[in-house]
Amino acid sequence: MNKHLFSWAGLLIAVVLLIAINVFASAALRSARIDLTEQKLFTLSDGTRSILGNIEEPIDITFYYSEGIAAENAPMLDAYATRVREMLEEYRDAAGGNLRLNVVEPQPFSEEEDAATLAGLQGVPVNNAGDSLFFGLVANNSVDESEAIPFLDQRREQFLEYDLSRIVYDLTNTEKTVVGVMTELPVMGDSDPMAALQNPQGYKQPWMIVEQLRELYEVREVGTGVAEIDEDVSVLLVIHPKDFSRRTQYAIDQFVLGGGRLILFVDPYCEADEPPADPQNPYARLWAPRASDLPVLLENWGVELVEDRFLGDRQTAVRINARNERGLSEPVDYVGIQRLMADQLNQDDLVTTNVGDVIVGIPGALQIVEGAETNVEALVSSTEDAMLIDLEKIKFQPNPRELLSEFEPSGEQHPIVVRVSGSVKTAFPGGRYEDELPEGEDFETPDDHLETSSDDVNVLVFADADLLNDPYWVQVQNFFGQRMAFPISQNPALLLNGIENLSGSSDLISVRSRGNTTREFALVKEIQRDAEARYREREQELLDNIEEIEGKLREIQTTTDEAGQVSLYLTPEQKSAIDDYQAERVNARKELRNVRYELNKDIERLGTTIKVVNIGAIPLIVAIFAVVLGIIRVQRRRP
Repeated sequence: MNKHLFSWAGLLIAVVLLIAINVFASAALRSARIDLTEQKLFTLSDGTRSILGNIEEPIDITFYYSEGIAAENAPMLDAYATRVREMLEEYRDAAGGNLRLNVVEPQPFSEEEDAATLAGLQGVPVNNAGDSLFFGLVANNSVDESEAIPFLDQRREQFLEYDLSRIVYDLTNTEKTVVGVMTELPVMGDSDPMAALQNPQGYKQPWMIVEQLRELYEVREVGTGVAEIDEDVSVLLVIHPKDFSRRTQYAIDQFVLGGGRLILFVDPYCEADEPPADPQNPYARLWAPRASDLPVLLENWGVELVEDRFLGDRQTAVRINARNERGLSEPVDYVGIQRLMADQLNQDDLVTTNVGDVIVGIPGALQIVEGAETNVEALVSSTEDAMLIDLEKIKFQPNPRELLSEFEPSGEQHPIVVRVSGSVKTAFPGGRYEDELPEGEDFETPDDHLETSSDDVNVLVFADADLLNDPYWVQVQNFFGQRMAFPISQNPALLLNGIENLSGSSDLISVRSRGNTTREFALVKEIQRDAEARYREREQELLDNIEEIEGKLREIQTTTDEAGQVSLYLTPEQKSAIDDYQAERVNARKELRNVRYELNKDIERLGTTIKVVNIGAIPLIVAIFAVVLGIIRVQRRRP
């Protein structure tokens, strides 16, 4: 009797303990997780912890989420909302009391809903009853400055930590770094705010990269004809300096020598540069020069842009649809547009470390000037499967298939982005930037002229300006009257990392560089590229053979008789040639189909292998571990 009583008592105690452990775990270990991702994407970065540790005055964050409305109308948001809430709780805990979190569920027609709307949050209508779903947050500091995320779109999940850290950083550092922008490209958009009302169709929005910069810095437009650059400009962006006067180049020279930081974007062929149309010559725009360079300054700093050629790369080429010789649209690797991967970025430099893929368009190549006294370090380079291509190949109408068929890799890596540092002298000794002066005018060296740099210079040089243009890094969508950016590459990371590194602020760099959660199947791409190279090579051989046969047919068919007339009847030779042509065409198509089949088979085989490893390997390892553990326990129980 006692034995049964003890058994029931033990079972009851076990049940109570199980319930107690679960209650304790749900309360005390609610946010406990193990982050097994390669870049620790679900763990606060050192940069975030540094930002949170530098909060001097309390920051209040109010997280608005219509949980009940979402459960009925958008249940797919619940998991992401939980992720946002847990991350905000981690921010609160890491801030040590300097960040206060308030979670609010705004009910329809309530004061909380009115407060969310006044704070700038965007409610999304979800049903016919007029209910709106709120899913955003607003943060305030002690001086009533505020930052808001109107709607936490799940498509930006990989940038969640960066968005949150940027808000905290902005509210903590109220004095923003001044970033100057010098360019003749329509980067800044229309400066007149009334232009959008007067001419909505012709109004030019600023590039999204400018809007990104304005969230973090004070962005100031600097004219391309200035004689000097304001001292309070910390970092100067010079984008596509096309035909800059020597006066402007002298201003840049003195700015750099005086300790100003420069990020320069030169380009052998800038697609964003649209020359004005000439009604008398519609083809003038096609042949108009689109190159930019500052050879006087660059050569003085120890680097130069290769002239009249752009850099093609077969290994990183972006796949596009292009018409072949038969007029059919087929995918082909366009060597002029490249998606650069992490192994092409210098992982020892803060500007490029842990940055994901970067897309460039018709980039140039940089090279070190012989005898350069500065330190020139490559930050981004091509692969060895690259070559320099004459610009004439793309000026009129680029032919991606022709570029690929004529591609001959150089076997060496070419720098696309470099950092120039060290002590430099002026490119304009004595302050003379004009070769000739008006007659009767004597030259006088400016009083504030600098012959040598006051300290080591720090300049970043990019051999591509198009990487800043929207099509190369972002998809822009209108979200209830607001422009929403959904990045497709990490081009802005290079620029923002560069600004923060040059201006001395690097906390946000480690946060931004964690944004890429997708990884390319490099092995799959390599198999596909090799197979298609074989396909293209054999296809070209077959097309050449067909063209040769057609030439012979034309030669036979144009043979005249004794009267000098072209025969209208097929001769036995013509019939035989046509039969040979048709037979070879059938064989060619069959062979092309076989190559395509082998290509798909290799990719499917690799995909099956990956699935087996991912789906079957872990359960198998667990099963083997369990069997081994069971055997060990049995062995221990034996006398």
